[in-house]
Amino acid sequence: MRIEWSEGLSLDVDELDSQHQELFARFNELLKACDRGHGGDEAYRMLEFLNGYVVEHFSEEEALQHRFGYPAASRHKEEHDLFVRELTALELQFREQGPIPRLVATTNQIVAVWLIDHISRADAEFARFLSIVHR
Repeated sequence: MRIEWSEGLSLDVDELDSQHQELFARFNELLKACDRGHGGDEAYRMLEFLNGYVVEHFSEEEALQHRFGYPAASRHKEEHDLFVRELTALELQFREQGPIPRLVATTNQIVAVWLIDHISRADAEFARFLSIVHR
């Protein structure tokens, strides 16, 4: 299931939107690799990338939340922490089991669902807060 970036997901915070678009692009690279029968190797590389990239992205997002006194910052960070734990668990499974199709499918589902849900719900809530603070 290819995921498409849309203006409806935009937070109107250029740096965060750019990072989210990069996450979508990387995820779609994984899906293309799966279609070509190379999903296992690509999924593992994506997990390595995501583990590093999301930590950096989440840190920047959380710093912004603290700088502006976002009241839901701790709840937002909990969601980030949960996703990092899920990615770490997936990476461990890849190391132990190899790139089996079930694991590739699980990776696709977790990443796609989390990205769309988190951006459209939690990040959008933060963007609304920023728009009020910056009036």
